[in-house]
Formats: sequence, C-alpha cells, structure tokens
Amino acid sequence: ILKYGPNVRGLTTAGSIWVTAAIGLAVGLGYYWPGVTVTVAVLFALIGLRRFRGALRRRFGRRLDVVTFSLTPDATPGALLTTLHDRGDLAVQGVRIDRDGDRTHVVVTLKSAVATLAPLLAELAQRDDVAEFTIEES
Repeated sequence: ILKYGPNVRGLTTAGSIWVTAAIGLAVGLGYYWPGVTVTVAVLFALIGLRRFRGALRRRFGRRLDVVTFSLTPDATPGALLTTLHDRGDLAVQGVRIDRDGDRTHVVVTLKSAVATLAPLLAELAQRDDVAEFTIEES
C-alpha cells in the first residue's frame, strides 16, 4: 500500500493478497467449501464488478483532471491560483508553472466530483489574465 500525496494506491492488491492467504489457510485446514465460496466471491468482486467501476466513479467518485492555463504576457499566476484555491467545488492537488518566452503556463491538477470541469472553469476562461486553457480529463 503506497501513499502518493492525497492518493492511496495498492489497496486492491493488498486486499487480494490477504484474501488469498486466508483461502490458502482455509483449504489447508480442510475447509474446502468455505475456500471455494470465498474464491468465487473474490473473483466476482475483482472481475465481475470491474465493468461498473467507471460508472461508479463518475457517479460517486472524485476525479483528478489536469488543467493548463496559458496566461497573458503581463499576468502573474498568483491571482488565478488564489481563485482556484477559494472554490469550494474544486481541490487543488498540484501546481506547476512553466515559462515559454513571454507566456506563462500554469498546470494545475484539480480534484472534483463533477463529470466535466469545462462548465466550472468557464468563468476562469473569461478572466483578463487567462489567454486560453485546456483540460486533460482522466
């Protein structure tokens, strides 16, 4: 089980290893039917429910999207970042600022509970300091 900032990875793998060990112990002690029953239940949970994962994440989960804001030449990223931090429906997970000549690009990883960020970020696109923005949806 690994923690990357706010994200936790490997829970399913760790759980699968523990269940496999428990099944092995049950079968080793002679409890064949409970071992078979748990094996079928775990396979159903890991394989059978996989097709519903995307729908469940869209419906109930929070998602991470990477948004790149290209600022006008005279703009600084401070005001834009303050606006993003102040929004209650978005959580800023990471920020990277790149300079390309006279243009500043602010790459922000946002966590949200909505299906698409475009409507939420439309008002930010109207700001005077934002030249354009792109969304890499996950």
